[in-house]
Amino acid sequence: DPEAQRGMENLALLAVQAQNAIAGSGGDVLNATQAVLNQTSDFFVHGVLPSAGLDELDQFLLKKIGMLAHCGFEDDMKITAGNISKELMCAMRVHLMNESEVHVFCPKDARVWEDSCLNVEFMNYTAISQRNELSMVNALRGSVHGLLASYPTTLEEDTHILSDLASGATELGPVMT
Repeated sequence: DPEAQRGMENLALLAVQAQNAIAGSGGDVLNATQAVLNQTSDFFVHGVLPSAGLDELDQFLLKKIGMLAHCGFEDDMKITAGNISKELMCAMRVHLMNESEVHVFCPKDARVWEDSCLNVEFMNYTAISQRNELSMVNALRGSVHGLLASYPTTLEEDTHILSDLASGATELGPVMT
């Protein structure tokens, strides 16, 4: 069935995209992702129904969502002139945690609603691992460079425009959108 084939390919693509976004590890596949991909393949190829309820990847993501709650609120996660908030750095670290790093704070066999995961306390404003810290720095650097690249003018051009305005060489015209 072409519809089922397309659905299977889309699901596999989304799972790999989610894994790459979560892991940030240059192609390493998370165990939870691999387990879900295997179950999906078994369903579409062999007709084997997956287990009911949340799968391993859902559990993993829920654990990370719970840990994000320790980082603060989204209004506190920002980049300002000369500073990246500790809340944003914490959230980036949690987002980029791999399974073994998450399991340090919330054991692998624990469910997200159990005390061992609900009462997680970690030094969320310090590095988790060297791999995670490097991933966080690279992700922030990439985000900042992407934001800067989206501006239509360079810093030098903006400085020139502002100095011309300050000296009276040019007048500020209407703002065009």
